[in-house]
Amino acid sequence: MNENKLREYAKLIVKIGANVQKGQRVRLQAEVDQIPLVKMVTEECYKAGASYVELFWSCGEVNKLHYQYATADVLGEVAVWEEERAKQMTETLPVRIFIDSSDPDELSGISPDLISTVNQMRQKVLKKYRDQIDGKHQWLIVAAASKKWAKKVFPNEPEDVAVDKLWDAIFDCVYLKDGEDAEKIWQAHNERMTKKANWLNEQNFKSLHYTSSNGTDFTVELIPGAKWGSAGDVNHINQTFFVPNMPTEEVFTSPMKGKCEGRLVSTKPLSRSGQVINHFTVDFKDGRVVECHAEEGEEVLKKMGKTKPEDELNCGSCGYNTCREKAIAVLQGKAEISMCLPYLKDKAESFSDCIVNNTPNGLFVLNENLEVQQINAAARKIMNLRSASDILGEPVVRIMDPAVFLQVLSTKRNVRDQRIYLAEYKKYVEETVVYDATYHLLICIMRDVTDEETEREKKENISRQTIEIADKVVDKQMRVVQEIASLLGETAAETKIALTKLKESIDNE
Repeated sequence: MNENKLREYAKLIVKIGANVQKGQRVRLQAEVDQIPLVKMVTEECYKAGASYVELFWSCGEVNKLHYQYATADVLGEVAVWEEERAKQMTETLPVRIFIDSSDPDELSGISPDLISTVNQMRQKVLKKYRDQIDGKHQWLIVAAASKKWAKKVFPNEPEDVAVDKLWDAIFDCVYLKDGEDAEKIWQAHNERMTKKANWLNEQNFKSLHYTSSNGTDFTVELIPGAKWGSAGDVNHINQTFFVPNMPTEEVFTSPMKGKCEGRLVSTKPLSRSGQVINHFTVDFKDGRVVECHAEEGEEVLKKMGKTKPEDELNCGSCGYNTCREKAIAVLQGKAEISMCLPYLKDKAESFSDCIVNNTPNGLFVLNENLEVQQINAAARKIMNLRSASDILGEPVVRIMDPAVFLQVLSTKRNVRDQRIYLAEYKKYVEETVVYDATYHLLICIMRDVTDEETEREKKENISRQTIEIADKVVDKQMRVVQEIASLLGETAAETKIALTKLKESIDNE
């Protein structure tokens, strides 16, 4: 690795990418293998006038161990101090710099469902703070070479050679050239991308047609009046221009929803959630995805329960036009895997609408975040709920102790016919909790046994009272016997005395 170029890279990151201003705090995050670059970036931040640079280290191998051994509820928990730090960030608005050198296969072998569940749990707490700082601070993601990433790109090279080659490739992509001023090159680059965006705006294109030799033949219509933007962005608080991604060649706009046709074929592998996806194709017809294939991408559809074309309801409630479009968004890192509620409902109703809604047993369904997804009338009656809307989408802890669900989720061992007392509802129930691995759901069946328990207690009381009465009768009879015995004993003694005196009297005569 060329240390002089690494230093120039650090300057580029701070001055052009993040554009750190005097007095700003900086939050710098990187892998533990990037100490040389981190030291240089930290120094350049201070030279630019940063008031303080806060470092956050990560380690991909340790992160994988967390997923291998810790439970989802632990991994998904946001500690109090962590939330407080997020709150503080909404006030201090630090510049955020992410140095990404992670292994593309960092989390290979880890269940995508586990990763998704953890991310969703954390997002529910932290997203509101990220939304509060959106557009109010500078941020930047930059690439850095690592051993495992380098071996992915240059598999036939020795490790040290592969790393050097990857660094050279990164330097080339960010226009670091010997003897040339990189900052001026980037200023010109940003101007060039802005000119391209402006030119595209002037053309007022109604649609775009993409073709390539690998099979891509795709047409997309554009939103009338939509504007093209370039890679740069502006901090709306202090009007500082920055470049969120380095390298970048980004000029973009928004397509018209439902107006696209043809096939898109990938040219490069995609790394998402620490797993590599290769060679995927997406087919569109009448604005909808009709086919989606990938070496690993088909698994996403299966995890969503879309194993057959007839399973794809394409209701749009998830925010995507089709179920396959949703899966593609997941592959691209634009959406998280989550349960499809209309599909779940249809599956339940197709099994037996009558049974679910009219069974005397309470039935409710939770996702892996322990949020109520479905609840029938019998369950609502047990828990004194007026309507399903009172609890749907809410954590189950609102209506009962979640301990048994956490147990089943972590162990994947079902609990059957466990009799418990729901003190808040004054009800006895027999509870069965089953984990559905196909749809990643927890299903709870409750049988109200309050009457049975009341009758059992009544019989126990009667039996106890009968025993008490029997004991009293026995005690009384024993007392009577003892009294009779006592009386008999006294009578016999008196008779003996009388006879003895009579005998003595006769003898004296």
